[in-house]
Amino acid sequence: MYTRDFFRDVQSRLSPNGIYTTWLDYRVGEAGVQIILKTMESVFDYCWVSLMKSQYFLLHGSNEPIQIRQQSALESHTKLRRFFASEHGRFPKVFKYAIMNTNPYGFVDTVKSVPINSLDSPVLEFEMARLRDGSLSEFQQYILDNYTVARMDSAVFRDEPFDPFSAAGYHKRVDKSGKFTDFFMNLWAKDTPDFRGDFREYMLQKYKQVADSFTTAGTYYHYARWLEYYDEQNQAIDVYETALQLAPDLVDAHYRLGKLYYEFREYQKATEQFAVTVKIDSLHAKAMYHLGRSWYRLGEYETAVNWFKECLEQNPRFDNANRYAGQASLFLRHPEQAERFFRSELTFDPNDGAAKRHLDNIRRKDK
Repeated sequence: MYTRDFFRDVQSRLSPNGIYTTWLDYRVGEAGVQIILKTMESVFDYCWVSLMKSQYFLLHGSNEPIQIRQQSALESHTKLRRFFASEHGRFPKVFKYAIMNTNPYGFVDTVKSVPINSLDSPVLEFEMARLRDGSLSEFQQYILDNYTVARMDSAVFRDEPFDPFSAAGYHKRVDKSGKFTDFFMNLWAKDTPDFRGDFREYMLQKYKQVADSFTTAGTYYHYARWLEYYDEQNQAIDVYETALQLAPDLVDAHYRLGKLYYEFREYQKATEQFAVTVKIDSLHAKAMYHLGRSWYRLGEYETAVNWFKECLEQNPRFDNANRYAGQASLFLRHPEQAERFFRSELTFDPNDGAAKRHLDNIRRKDK
């Protein structure tokens, strides 16, 4: 897929303004990125890079200068806007801010000798076989070092000026590492000291506006997630409940609602939401774990142990599940069972201090 032979086949089938898009991520490593770009450069005259996640990129290759040609049609398409807002919490208007670089070939130009990948010489395959710890930190840094608003305005945002809130909003949604989000935040904060505070209000208003416009369970769910993120938990509870009125089987809303009730120490309500979560998704290990935690807080230790067991059947390495099951077993005066749970916890996490202390106490009492 990344060979010059394949790229040439693709090129021969493109229309005059056609664009070929492929992807790459951390699993190819820095050298792999260089090989892919060098190979693309041998076929396509132009290339752009888009960011989908912190270490997941799209490469767009073409024989003609690349342009965004149908942005207005995308933004005005009600069905598409509803779909992306409801299913993914994203808005077509900000998709263009995924574009991060309009000349990634420059990343290769700084390296003296980069081979071209071909069917006869599959150097990328050999490089990936040698790779142990994949990272694209150098490629990421190249992109950030070469990103300027002026350059992107002239190449990408021709019909509409660069909007810092839309740019930061797109990356806040997709960039879990925070590297690109921080870049945009700091870029604009130089001239607008309260940009972060203004951005918070922008995000909450934007998602509320979209939820009130489309009134789907998905748009209310995504609005609630941002309320929760910005510590507006009471309001988030109300919005999650609105989402569930529209879609009673929205499993993630039940789960998030259960976590909020747990946070507010309303453990009975938490168990109700986690139980519905498991009823909808019988393999939901996280909900099983939190059911165990909630029943533990309510003093129903036997029920708690049973839910921890259910969780561990789904994922034997689930963080802290063995330890809490052991602690609940101690309350039930089942030291042998507790010891088994604590030993299992230490098998997966040898540094769990609480499990060590409980195990030492059990041993001392046995003596």
